[in-house]
Amino acid sequence: MNELIELEENYRAIIGQPSINYEKFKERFLLAKSITTVTFSEELKSQIKKQCYSRLIKLCELWYAFEKFLSVLTDQQFIVGDTLSKPSMITDELETRFELHELVKNCNDEILLSFNTEQKKTKLKSFINHLHSKGDDKQKKLLNAAENKIDNLVHNGFKIQEILSMVYAIRNLHVHDGDTFIDAMKSFELTKDYLYILASFLESVTETSWKKSLELNIAKIENE
Repeated sequence: MNELIELEENYRAIIGQPSINYEKFKERFLLAKSITTVTFSEELKSQIKKQCYSRLIKLCELWYAFEKFLSVLTDQQFIVGDTLSKPSMITDELETRFELHELVKNCNDEILLSFNTEQKKTKLKSFINHLHSKGDDKQKKLLNAAENKIDNLVHNGFKIQEILSMVYAIRNLHVHDGDTFIDAMKSFELTKDYLYILASFLESVTETSWKKSLELNIAKIENE
């Protein structure tokens, strides 16, 4: 993070005051990143439920920051033209430019490690099926692709757009649908691990992309 702060100071020195979108993204992301746990009243007795909801809240907050970051990338013309959905805005080309391949691989490895039996894979498929049962057509396409890969993840891992679609679907159900899907996995322990993996991935993708976008912008300005 120290390297990113130094890079951002250089960016500000070159361009002056960043856009409002940029400032809102930065504030929202740093707030979301700082969440470590959420305090609940004593009425909620289950520690595992507290952990699940805490991670769900962090994941949603990270998504809000990521959405604002997509606006920043659009302003900076890293994202141009129409896309199928918000997860699709991070194209394969942008994944390469921002050097995100290793993060995608690590996320797939962590999911493989957590869902390492046929029973656990079945639970994950059921969970993703629940997510896309209430999604729009754009989301369903990505979520169906993800669900169909679960039995063969070791050879055919999730693409970045498919992982982001899982996060987006979770956020949408939590915010818009009033869905108590937190136990749709039929295992709070697996849900806790899954939410942690997704939140860690989204945080890393956003921070890495932010850093890389600053580097590319600075290089572009200096070469003009």
